[in-house]
Amino acid sequence: ESPWHRLEGNIAMDSEGEGVAKSDFFMVPAEAFLEMDVWMSENALLTVLENIGNKLMIWKRKGLHNNDGWYRLRIPVKTIKKPIQLLLKGIVPPNNFITISNTKLVDNDGNEINCGKFALII
Repeated sequence: ESPWHRLEGNIAMDSEGEGVAKSDFFMVPAEAFLEMDVWMSENALLTVLENIGNKLMIWKRKGLHNNDGWYRLRIPVKTIKKPIQLLLKGIVPPNNFITISNTKLVDNDGNEINCGKFALII
């Protein structure tokens, strides 16, 4: 069982453990960004990886960005000529959490991009 679970439109890890949520494989449109709202506790670790046969880290953060709850991230995703898979890896120590909401691919202006099948699987 994955430590990630769905909670009112979000995915969350709210108990100790390590887990991966992943997308289907999809073609990345030009100038695409992964956008998501994240709220995480001080000692939780969130890593975003892209899988193109091997897994490459594209973003990593430990703890809060600020003390104000939700923070919107926009992470560039490299365009290549074959499908990729995005993975969200969470590591949550005791009494910590990670919550992610509104995950989508967007262009530089923040408009959602349709790429066929971008949805997180937990």
